[in-house]
Order: sequence, then structure tokens, then C-alpha cells
Amino acid sequence: MIKHISITNFQSHERTDIELSPRDTVIVGLNDSGKSAIIRALEWMRTNRPLGTSFVRKGQKNCEGKVVVSNDDEQCSLLRRRDKGVNEYWVDDQRFEAMASAVPELVTERLNLGDINVQHQLQPYFMVLDSPGQVAKVINAAIGIEESDKLIADLMRTEKEAKSEGKRLQQQIESLEKQQAAPIFGRLDEFAGLIDRWTALKEKLDETSQQLKVLNECCEKIEGDDKQLAQVETQLSVLEPVRELDELYQEVRKQRSECTEKHDAISKIVREIESIDDETGRIVRSLGERRSEWKTLLEELTSCPVCEQGLDELSKEKAIGNLLKG
Repeated sequence: MIKHISITNFQSHERTDIELSPRDTVIVGLNDSGKSAIIRALEWMRTNRPLGTSFVRKGQKNCEGKVVVSNDDEQCSLLRRRDKGVNEYWVDDQRFEAMASAVPELVTERLNLGDINVQHQLQPYFMVLDSPGQVAKVINAAIGIEESDKLIADLMRTEKEAKSEGKRLQQQIESLEKQQAAPIFGRLDEFAGLIDRWTALKEKLDETSQQLKVLNECCEKIEGDDKQLAQVETQLSVLEPVRELDELYQEVRKQRSECTEKHDAISKIVREIESIDDETGRIVRSLGERRSEWKTLLEELTSCPVCEQGLDELSKEKAIGNLLKG
């Protein structure tokens, strides 16, 4: 929290010192008396803008801005100075050279001011005239659900891909069941491809389960943020006369509820995929049993079922080896 502001030779200010109230501080004055220049001085310290020396008071060669901030009973002084050949920041007794447009990280951390904290002259009222999407983005960032929205979208995409792959796999299983009477030698590649696709689906299911675990952790965090959400409700109550903002806030609560419903739906879909996984495993085991039967059949054959030529022991051993490799 900023406790004190001091400005020297900045625009119309020769020397101005302001003690800020712990709650609200209102600065009043005639037009062109330097009210907005106070905000511009803070922005100069926060963003190192504008560059150059155009803001230095006419007839002077240097200017500086100083603020005293207090956070958790810890107080520090921040100084910004511009002079001929001098362009620097000070945090207490630690000096930083201002390089181009960069601001030292320690200055940004101690000042603790972002774009959302600054309202410039002639700007529209904060959030009142913003689009619903812009307001929702600010509130989502405040209560920490924008990451869960992204995760839900990723999970929904993965779930859709898994269902599509499961459907294709089921169609291939049905096709294989209809083709049981076909020659066994020409179908080994199909069986190998089926097993490969089943393996890929299993890996995708494991990935989806891991993402679902992360989503559960996000949901638990959201549920634990009720206190923060209550604070947001208190802040929004100040804007109660603005009906559109209140309706938008209710919509955010509705989206939070829908997030939970989507989570339940995804859990149901994962259970369905696991059921498909069990059925696929059963088919793979069945294929293994078929291979044993084919091996026994080959050992008993004395001639080729296609060309009716006799099979010697070397040909039979070669056919059995190819079958086991498949």
C-alpha cells in the first residue's frame, strides 16, 4: 500500500508531498492544476514511460518521484530520478540503472501496481462499460478458474478423440467377427494392426485419466476459494446499481456450476472407455487362443489347403514360425 508520494520538478509540480489515507484519498483542484500529473508521475515510476525528459518542469534540468510503500508491517522507499546523464531507480539504499524502457523487477514487486490498478483521465468506468467477455476474463483471473476452463476444453477434445477411436475399433472388431471363415494366413496383419490400435487407445486413456486427476485438483482448489469469491461478491456489491454487471456476475457463477457438471460428464465417459478397454482385452486374449489352435492345425496338415501340394517338415516349421511371429 502506498503511504506517501513526493514529486519534484515533474510537469507543473515544483515540489509536492502527499500523505495517503489508509482507506481513500481524494485529490481536488482547478483545471490544469496538476491533478492528472500526479497519476502520470506514478505511471512514470511504474512503467518508465514516457522516455526522454519532456516531463521535466520548464527551466529545470532534473526531476524525481518518490513513494513510500508498506506491506505486512514492512516499509520501503522507492525513488525514480532523471537528470542530465542520470537515469536511475533506488529501492531504499540499493541503486538500479534504468535501461531503455525496462523497469527493475524489485521496483515492480515492491510497488505492486498493475494496469488494472490505474484509471486514466477520460477512460470509461472500470468494468461498467466493458464487454461481458472482458469482465468475465477479469473475474476468472481474480478467482483462478481460467486454467480449469482451458483444461476442460483439452479434456473434452481428448475424450472426443478417444470415443471416435473406440468406435472405429468396435467396427473393426465386428468386421473381424464376420470374417472368421476367411483363410487364416491373410488376416495376421489385420490382427497385428488391431493390437497396435488397442495399445494406442490404452495410452490415450491413461493420458486422459492423468488430465482428469489434474482437473479434480483444480476443482478442489475452486471449492476452497469460497472465501475469495465472497470477497469478490463484497466488491461487486459496490456496483449494485449497475444491473448488467450484476447479471454478468451471476452468469459466472452459473459457468462455475456448469464446470462441475462437465467434470461429472467426463468422469462418466472415462468409465465407458475403461469398459471398452476391458472388452478389447478379452478379444486380444481370444486371438491368442486362436493362434494356438492354428499352430495345432498346421502341425496336423500334410498338404497345402490352397495348392494341395505336400508339406515337408521344413515348410511346416517355417509356417509355424511365421504364425508365432505375427
